[in-house]
Formats: sequence, structure tokens, C-alpha cells
Amino acid sequence: MKEFILYKVIPLFILAIFICVMKSGEYLKQSFTEEDDVMYYVELVSTEIDNGHWSEAKTNISNVKDAFEIVKKRIQFSVERNELYEMESSINRAIGFVSARDVGGAKAELEEIKFTWEGLGK
Repeated sequence: MKEFILYKVIPLFILAIFICVMKSGEYLKQSFTEEDDVMYYVELVSTEIDNGHWSEAKTNISNVKDAFEIVKKRIQFSVERNELYEMESSINRAIGFVSARDVGGAKAELEEIKFTWEGLGK
């Protein structure tokens, strides 16, 4: 009985835990508080760019980065590292485009952020 638990049950239990952690990305990327709602801030930045409110857009694109930093800590073990780097790069490029007040580049990067966000954890 001791060998059965040691060689069969414990490895299966550990394997089940690893599978749960690896599959939890879809759930963990959802916002739990107001300050980690990445997609809310992305939509807000997009609206502010459309209305020409660049100072508010600059503030909220920083909020996108801060919110993603919170979410990144939760999902770092359940998504591919390449996806995290891609999301960070898109956010940083969007910050640059908003700072330069480039409508086309900023909107393109915001769409890239949305696309990458949809793929996280799948």
C-alpha cells in the first residue's frame, strides 16, 4: 500500500496540479479588481485617441501597462513567454505612438494588444 501511494498516487497528484496551473491562464487573465482591467483601459485609450484627448490617452496607456504588470504576475506560468513579450512590446510601442500623437500607429498597436490579449492562455 505504501508503494502504491508513493509511486502512483503522489506522481498523479503532482501531475494534476501542474496541468491545472498550465490551463489556468484563461481564467487568471480576467480582471479581479478595477485596477487590473487591461481591456477596459485599452478601450478607454482608443476612445480618447478618437476624441483627440492625448493627455488622457497618455495617462490611460500607462494604466494599461500597470494593469498588465499585475496580470502578468498571475499568468506567467500558464502562458507562453513569447506571448508575454509580444504583449509588452505592443504596449510599449503604443506608449510611444501616444506620446508622439500618431493616430494611425497608436490605433494599430491597440488592435495588436487586443489580438494578443485574446490569444493569451489559449
